[in-house]
Amino acid sequence: SLRVEAFFSPFSAPFFARSLSQQLAQFSGARSKPSVVRSWLTGVTMPLFGTSLGDAEQSFFEELLDAVADVNDIPKLIFVLKRTAKVGLLFEGVRLHAGDLLDADEEESADISVYEEAGAMANFYTEELQDLFAKEFPDLQDEDFILHRGVNTCLFACPPLGLYTHGFEIETVELVVRFYISKLFQCWDNGAKCTQVQAKFFKRYKKAWEEKRSKFMRFKVIGSTNDEE
Repeated sequence: SLRVEAFFSPFSAPFFARSLSQQLAQFSGARSKPSVVRSWLTGVTMPLFGTSLGDAEQSFFEELLDAVADVNDIPKLIFVLKRTAKVGLLFEGVRLHAGDLLDADEEESADISVYEEAGAMANFYTEELQDLFAKEFPDLQDEDFILHRGVNTCLFACPPLGLYTHGFEIETVELVVRFYISKLFQCWDNGAKCTQVQAKFFKRYKKAWEEKRSKFMRFKVIGSTNDEE
C-alpha cells in the first residue's frame, strides 16, 4: 500500500492544486520528450456534473470511443480531477485532437476543452501500474473491479481492461470510471475486438450490464477499509 502511494508522489496534492493548464504544462515540462514515444497525454476539461454526466459530456465520450475497433486501442483514462468549476481528465495513448472529438459549436462554446499533446511518455503509465499491482497485490489478480483508498487519494482499477484511474474525490472519479467502463461494454457489444481474457470478462458481466448499465459494478476496496462498495 505504501508503495502504491509512493508511486503517485509525482502527482501529489500540490501538483493538482494548480489549474489544469498549469498542471499539464508542469507535467509536460517535467520530462523531456523521449526518443521513442509510446504514449501521448491529452488533457480535457468539462463542466462539473452532478449524479450523472450531461449530454455534452456523454457526447464527448461517444466521439472518443464509438469508433474504436479494438478495446486495447482505447485512450486510457488515468486521472480525474474535480476543480471549482470544471472536471479535468487526463488520457494516455494515441494523439487525440479536438477537431475529432468536438464539433464547431462545441469548440466555440469552450464548455469542453481538449489540451492536445500535453506530454509524451516512453512507457504506458497504466502498464507500470498493472505490473505494480501484480507484484504488490497478487491475491487481487482475480478481482475485476478494485478501489484503492489512499490518504486523500483514490485509484479505481479494472485489470482485465488495463484501466487504472487516479484522483482525489471518490464520487467524481467513480462516476466517470463507471460510465467509461460501461461505454467499453457497448464497444464490445458493437463488435470491437478484444483478447480472450477480455471476452470472458465481458461475457461474465454482460447480463448485469444490460440490466443495470454502469451500476452493475462492485469494487473490491483495499487500503483504508476492506468493505465492498
